[in-house]
Amino acid sequence: MSEKAVILVDREIPLGFLANAVAVVSFSLGQAVDRICGGEVNDADGNLYRGVIHVPLPVLAATAPRMSQIREKIRSKGFLEVVAVDFTAQAQRPQTYEAYSEVMAGTLAGDIVHRTLALYGPRNLIDKLTGNLPLLR
Repeated sequence: MSEKAVILVDREIPLGFLANAVAVVSFSLGQAVDRICGGEVNDADGNLYRGVIHVPLPVLAATAPRMSQIREKIRSKGFLEVVAVDFTAQAQRPQTYEAYSEVMAGTLAGDIVHRTLALYGPRNLIDKLTGNLPLLR
């Protein structure tokens, strides 16, 4: 079974924040999924290049409510193989990870506002979750 990764972003957020949020979930997805990156390579001059992700990683446009719906569906029985990494509105303001952790601990799942959501898992499951979403343009 082939694997797939996608990043969903709220197209309503400012471009600078969007770029930062995509970077954050990309780093976190790389940590969460073993062997998502290929090995190091060299160019013809022998210069080293670190491995990059070896699966396509489209960036799709979604609304915050749609990301919340997808996140809720991932918690259901048929989607437990999907790895999700969230970047939320609640993560925007805290200045430390400890403060972020406290904010999240005091926020109910239904009150979370998703800004960016990275997903990785079996292609068929990712397609079921995101198949109708357009590329971010």
